[in-house]
Amino acid sequence: MPSSSSSPTDVRPDAPPDAKPAGALLDGLPVAVIGLTRHAVVRTANARALDLLQYRAGDLDGQAFQTLVVGDGCGTALEDWNGQKLRLRRGDGSTVDVAIEAGNGADPEEPQIWLVLRDVTVEERAGAHVREQSGFFPRGGDRLRSQRQECIGMLAGGIAHDLNNVLQPISIALDLFRTRTLDEDNREILESVGSNLRRATELVRQILTFTAGTPEARQPLAVDFLFDEARGFISQTFPKTIRAGFEVAPGTPPVFGDRTQIEQVLLNLAVNARDAMPGGGRLKLAASVFEVDEAFAKRQAHAVPGCYVRLSVGDSGVGIPRALRQRIFEPFFTTKGPEKGTGLGLATSMGIIRSHGGFLTLETEEGCGTTFHVFLPAAKAEADSETSVPSEAVRIAEGHGETILVVDDEPTVLKVFQRSLEKSGYRVLTAENGEAGLEIYEAHQSEVRLVLTDLAMPGIDGPALIKELKRRDRSVRIVCTSGLAMESSDRESLGVDAVLTKPCSAREIFQTIRATLESPVSTP
Repeated sequence: MPSSSSSPTDVRPDAPPDAKPAGALLDGLPVAVIGLTRHAVVRTANARALDLLQYRAGDLDGQAFQTLVVGDGCGTALEDWNGQKLRLRRGDGSTVDVAIEAGNGADPEEPQIWLVLRDVTVEERAGAHVREQSGFFPRGGDRLRSQRQECIGMLAGGIAHDLNNVLQPISIALDLFRTRTLDEDNREILESVGSNLRRATELVRQILTFTAGTPEARQPLAVDFLFDEARGFISQTFPKTIRAGFEVAPGTPPVFGDRTQIEQVLLNLAVNARDAMPGGGRLKLAASVFEVDEAFAKRQAHAVPGCYVRLSVGDSGVGIPRALRQRIFEPFFTTKGPEKGTGLGLATSMGIIRSHGGFLTLETEEGCGTTFHVFLPAAKAEADSETSVPSEAVRIAEGHGETILVVDDEPTVLKVFQRSLEKSGYRVLTAENGEAGLEIYEAHQSEVRLVLTDLAMPGIDGPALIKELKRRDRSVRIVCTSGLAMESSDRESLGVDAVLTKPCSAREIFQTIRATLESPVSTP
């Protein structure tokens, strides 16, 4: 876009003789600059500012800056401008969020206020997750650390996907062993393996929830069960010098929420308590019912009257200094060293609590320990709450000789799927990638009753394979497996009969296949 100094016709007759060179100098700056009169009227704008605000050269000159501001504007003094964040209306009708740095002009013949505008829209989008979780903006000095955390998050998401592929054959094999008649010792071994498998699965889902915002189903959760999971983690990982106690008051109702996220809150608070007691001490997790009345709700942000479950995590550690209490929930703020803390634990916990309709209070005194009280709305007492995974034998929905094509690039997963499906009465064809899957399907199209395919594969991936299969036969039945949870809209866009999230149990796989085979064939 041409600037006000790019052509002689752009120089007004009443401009001072040096206007063109000064304009050229401004246009050479790598930032957006606007010069205002002392009455906040635009006198000049460089090329970067015109690009940012989508105006042509000269269109802003003589215009009151206030007319660009969406909402309340600023005054005319320098201190009214410096450090402000404003939403400005562009020439095309759209808006842009900017941060402003201001300075005074020295020459009375020149603009009296110089504004440097920085587009923060991209930064706002990059920090959307942090704002949603905590309600705070990352501090400027933490920007590099924020980028590093984003990279770590992407890496963690990839690792989590691979771990789900590792856990998948274990999950199926475990369920198949449960169908056999076993003695008491072997059943105990299987249950121990199953318990560790569930813990690994939940840890992977926790990683995916944090790094990718994976949605999780909410349900009534028994506090006893939540504390049992926390007890297992604490007993296995915390120093023996920390004595942990757990107490659930009689009559405490379940909470309604996302199990993985609630466990994440409890573990984050427990880890902080551990770090506050480097020489050891007492850690206590307690739960009780708490009725919030109007008076109490008025004293606490985000609280509304009603019945809550209060989950308390207390320690006998060093306490939190008064000067730091207002900052501990800021993202990336931590008193720990870089090797121990990211500064995201409390910020994420606060976001999870608020997303569940709850709130948090803090009791602390230097040298006398700290207790966090998490208040979550109580679930209806009559609701069935999750307590444990049933250990009875798995009922396998058997096949009747139907041919199934299984496509997966993980050899172990492919082998376990093949053997388990064959044992359950199906005829199985296998393909180690999308290309092979297409070739086998073309050779056996009249026989294949259902295709079970992974989504993430090299070469022709799952979505591309599905598209090609649908092109060949619009009525083909397809069930997908994925190491990542998916939004319902993404599932619908694939146009498949069902999507299973790894690691899925043998029960889920066989019931889904059976239900899909018995459902009416749809031809869109």
